[in-house]
Amino acid sequence: MAFTKKDIQSVIIDAHLVGSDKVYIEWFQVPKELRRRGIGTAAYKEWEKRLPKRIRYVTLNAVDAGPGYSGPFWRSLGFVYRWDYGYDLDVSDDLYDSSHAMIKGVGRTRTPETVQVDPEEIR
Repeated sequence: MAFTKKDIQSVIIDAHLVGSDKVYIEWFQVPKELRRRGIGTAAYKEWEKRLPKRIRYVTLNAVDAGPGYSGPFWRSLGFVYRWDYGYDLDVSDDLYDSSHAMIKGVGRTRTPETVQVDPEEIR
């Protein structure tokens, strides 16, 4: 499906700097009526191209904000899960949140590999 520059501009991306070389995406929203047409992908790619050269990583927490879990969308853009706990996290909100942390290297920075965590170490 075709979309316009106005469609891409309707995507909300709220992010902030973490340290000197990392950006955390706090909020990413495509209007409901424009979803599943490639607009979110196009908007993210355009946004990433405009990041300052000093930025090496983009991070976020993939969430289920209503229309479904966003992890597959972010994986399609090259993000990986930061941690692999090796089991279904239902033990605490903190562990659940960190289990959805994702990261991507930008520019010439490679995306880090997922860190394997022994479930026994965090119980």
